[in-house]
Amino acid sequence: MMIGEKEHPEILRMLESEVAAAGFPEKQILQSLLAEAYWNYFAANRWTFYNRTETVNLKEDDVSTWSLGKIMGRMIELFNGSLSAAGNLKKVPLGLMEDILVRGPRPCVPPHPV
Repeated sequence: MMIGEKEHPEILRMLESEVAAAGFPEKQILQSLLAEAYWNYFAANRWTFYNRTETVNLKEDDVSTWSLGKIMGRMIELFNGSLSAAGNLKKVPLGLMEDILVRGPRPCVPPHPV
């Protein structure tokens, strides 16, 4: 599915409201997804951010008006938030995440101790 320039900010707003309403551990997962979505928006529009000075009349709910510092700060905040309950996250059984996990190939076991 291709996300156009006009749809991306709306999707970000939708994800922001989902993060605000979510509890543990869904909130941490959604924070990571939202940070990644902001990164994708930035990557697709980086020339705009690099050529923009600090925004005076930015709209908090409209990422297309944000400065480079604002979007980077939001991504960092979300990535850090996704790890905010690291101790509790380690206790979540992986079976609960089965629907969203992408499993790689079985790890290679060395033939002898290394």
